[in-house]
Amino acid sequence: MLCNGAQQALAVAVDLVDAAGVQMLVEPITYPGILDLCRRRNITPRAVASDEDGLLPEALERHLHALKAEGRRGAVYVMPTIHNPTTSTLPLTRRDAIVRLCRAYDAWILEDDVYAPLADEGLPALAQLAPERVFYVGSLSKIVSPGLRMGWLVVPPAFAAAAEAILASSTTTAAPLSCFLLVTWLEDRAVDTLMGALKQEAAARRALAETIFADTLPEVRIAGFHLWLPRPLPEADRLAADAQARGLLLLPPRSFALDGTEAAGVRLCLGPPPHAELERALRLFKRLATDASSQRANI
Repeated sequence: MLCNGAQQALAVAVDLVDAAGVQMLVEPITYPGILDLCRRRNITPRAVASDEDGLLPEALERHLHALKAEGRRGAVYVMPTIHNPTTSTLPLTRRDAIVRLCRAYDAWILEDDVYAPLADEGLPALAQLAPERVFYVGSLSKIVSPGLRMGWLVVPPAFAAAAEAILASSTTTAAPLSCFLLVTWLEDRAVDTLMGALKQEAAARRALAETIFADTLPEVRIAGFHLWLPRPLPEADRLAADAQARGLLLLPPRSFALDGTEAAGVRLCLGPPPHAELERALRLFKRLATDASSQRANI
């Protein structure tokens, strides 16, 4: 189903599973858009522990087992490829484990896969592994053009009519002009050219960031068009405030953190600025982060 961007597709998916009365499960650090959708719908998600490779299957099983004991089902939101903000990508073994657990406990999966075409791993989407229980969200804005607000939602067959009804009552259809542009670019293969150029640009910007941070901040994680510096929440707050005071535009660390989460970090987007401006910004951030690390070590 075509939508006006991935965020609308995700909103429809959340409405569908919320109507089914399930418990939303998310990682402690996750995409702000899902947290905002939950808050606006008075949904209180539960945090499922994760590590540098993403969501932990053993932690997910504990939550799903507890929900079953309560007579409830779960719905797991996951961004398996180039996670926003942590940059992690779920290995195949974890994808298989998550699907196996969700089948065993009859849980739904909300798969946000907007960055997958920027990855080189070629891992299968969860929707390929379990199409009967995955709500799959994709988008062109991250992989073709930010101005092309075209997204899509693939739902389990049992939810097709309900999804169409929600779309019809919200925007009726995706913008016809955007649909026409998409069809035209698909037919003349312009999409392939744009995606290839975008992947090359992302690789060049990641290489620049890796060169700048490798010597002093090896813990920086970089993928797609953003980087993530893990830090405890209070330190991340101070670092982000210092960066913003010096003209670096970034989201507050608490935007990514589920309420009550202490582990956090700072995300920098590598995409918008010209290369020279990006390099200046990264070097400034490096100085600020290095100073903050030194202060922590001296406490």
